[in-house]
Amino acid sequence: MLFITHDILEAVLLGDHVGVMSRGPGATLTRVIPMELERPRSLTDPKFAQYVTEIERLLGMEAKDGR
Repeated sequence: MLFITHDILEAVLLGDHVGVMSRGPGATLTRVIPMELERPRSLTDPKFAQYVTEIERLLGMEAKDGR
């Protein structure tokens, strides 16, 4: 099943893998990150926070590159 969201917390909470896409009309899948977290997932799990930070960093790098 493919679930599309712009909410990083939601993606990490629900996904088995999170795909990060580039910006724009010609968007491409730039990275797929497997979510190696136990279920049920907890927002207070340090590993959960690491995944959120990694995705935010990837999206921030993209914004700085202008892609």
